[in-house]
Amino acid sequence: MTTSKRYYQDFAVGDAAESSVARTVSESDVYSMAGLTGSYNPLHTDKEYMKETEFERPIVQNTLLITLMEGLSKRIPEWDPDIVAAYGREGYRFVNPVFVDDTVHLEAEVVDKREKEGGRGIVSFKHDLYNQDDSLVATGEYLLLLEATPE
Repeated sequence: MTTSKRYYQDFAVGDAAESSVARTVSESDVYSMAGLTGSYNPLHTDKEYMKETEFERPIVQNTLLITLMEGLSKRIPEWDPDIVAAYGREGYRFVNPVFVDDTVHLEAEVVDKREKEGGRGIVSFKHDLYNQDDSLVATGEYLLLLEATPE
């Protein structure tokens, strides 16, 4: 299904949608992120160490969760924003652990808009990531600078 690009003016505060797919986190995802970042924190990569913690098994890195949130946001079929640039992230919280083999999906809502020069504008999307039990696992705002509607 193809959609046409949506511009700054096409988004309204209160618009909400969710990703058209979910994503199961694999052990390979966790180790790929560790290798990419060079961070082999035992919280994420040491099964024996984690057996002695309240989690009892490794947890998924928050950096991987942010990456999955961004990827899942691209899988919202009714939204295809004409992005000029990422503008920032605010207030990210990781409220419940995610483990290997958990399946996550994203719900998003437009929570703020600020016009910039030339009709472009910043749109703040609240991203909520849920696991297969519909427990909130991560939340935060993703800000995008969007192109203006062409004249």
